[in-house]
Amino acid sequence: GKDDLPPMRTILVPDGFDEVRIKFAFYEIDSWEGPHDRLLVTIAGEELDFRGFFSGADEGTRSGKREGIQWFLKSLTKAKKIGFNAKYADQKHEITILVPKKFFNIDNKFDLEIKAVLDEPYDDESAGYDDFIVDAFKVCPKKTKRPTRKPRKNKKPRTKKPTKKERKTNDDDDDCPYRNKGGDKKKKKKKKKKK
Repeated sequence: GKDDLPPMRTILVPDGFDEVRIKFAFYEIDSWEGPHDRLLVTIAGEELDFRGFFSGADEGTRSGKREGIQWFLKSLTKAKKIGFNAKYADQKHEITILVPKKFFNIDNKFDLEIKAVLDEPYDDESAGYDDFIVDAFKVCPKKTKRPTRKPRKNKKPRTKKPTKKERKTNDDDDDCPYRNKGGDKKKKKKKKKKK
């Protein structure tokens, strides 16, 4: 409700990881009357605005990006009476936030704060948070099996080195499970027989 202290947490990231994914359930409880009733999440000083919520309305899906931090919202239920004040419908949403490495401090930590901006006391409107999951990911290079073929005479090569791509994995081993999968297979062309 109004003037309630927001939950805060410091996230510690293990060494060798490049991105953190934060997922949690957000409960929109009772008489939310957006756009002034809204959800804010602050990551390492960067404020993510999930915009306003309306009691009885289905917010569906939303997404946004700020300074490289991506966020996504997905409604897990329709607006309905889950509990609390029987006058109003409630709704459960899933929040996902992707935090890149540049927001980790020198100790591989960053601060997380979740704030429901409301103008009425908790018995009229409030918020709830549950099912927190924090995952760390690293980026592994993916190379083609062999370099591009040598160019014919008087023609420039398309690439000088094997192509490199990036894939995400939460595998903690040095050998990335996504590395060298697929390769650069080519389809064989069927030759037409001359009559």
